[in-house]
Amino acid sequence: MQMMGICQKDGIGITVQVILKSKSLRQLAASIQEVKVQSFQKEKIGEHFDLSPIQRLWFQLPNQGKGHFNQSFFLQVTRPVSESYARRAIESITERHPMLRARFDDIGYGVWQQKVTNDISGSYRFRRHNINEKEDATAAVAECQQSLNPFKGPLFGVELFNLNDGRQLMFATGHHLVIDLVSWRTILQDLEDLLEDPQARLLPTTMPFSAWCRLQAEQASTLRLNEILPHTKIPTGNFTYWNIPYSENTYGNATSEGFELDSTVTSQFLSVVQDNMKVDPIDVLLATLIYSWSKVFKDRETPPVYNGMSS
Repeated sequence: MQMMGICQKDGIGITVQVILKSKSLRQLAASIQEVKVQSFQKEKIGEHFDLSPIQRLWFQLPNQGKGHFNQSFFLQVTRPVSESYARRAIESITERHPMLRARFDDIGYGVWQQKVTNDISGSYRFRRHNINEKEDATAAVAECQQSLNPFKGPLFGVELFNLNDGRQLMFATGHHLVIDLVSWRTILQDLEDLLEDPQARLLPTTMPFSAWCRLQAEQASTLRLNEILPHTKIPTGNFTYWNIPYSENTYGNATSEGFELDSTVTSQFLSVVQDNMKVDPIDVLLATLIYSWSKVFKDRETPPVYNGMSS
């Protein structure tokens, strides 16, 4: 995505799918298309609009107000950044991305909606600290995490740390109601560009989130369950098989096991899958999971596996 963004800024039209599927720079170059800049209306200020499904799900959770629901990055700054430059960059990002200025309101009967405001200064938090070592940043980081407020703002926070040895660290966090890992890549790229040059040329703005939510709802109304999930007879989870009471099947009680492949094995795997089998790696991994399960757990049926990844 970062490569696609850099290309677009230079007038080179290319998609993430083409980048992933291309086996060489020559093949990638042959797929370049003319950049088509779409014009979108700006986000309307102060007008309520419906939540997206995943936002609505958050407001249904019973533990609102307890803890925080953020996504964060702790970064090492490779070139010295002044406090004024950093503050100016954060303010520009908050102004540039309307959803960082969002507010969420209960409009009655437990129905929540969102709106975008013109409140730039109240939508971000920025602090500078002088510390001895990285561990001294813990208190400021925790305070920044707790300061985000989806109802009154801010929704975005940055802490700049100057260490005694000359290094600089930057902690950035955003409320997950308005930021995900995809938008973080754009925000971090904007941050880097603006720290280098306040007048840097950034990617053109995209569709307003209110329009995206409306189009998503319109498309969802046309979908049929049997088209999305052809096999609708999905067996329920058999918790008794694992001696797990249903009431204790929580995230906090979950355990995770994993393994890693070194670079050589990974390269061989990707080469065989993409060059010889002509399929996506995720398909092979899922097939391996299902096949292995059926061989190991012969006394119970193979559970359904839902692949929520999009291409």
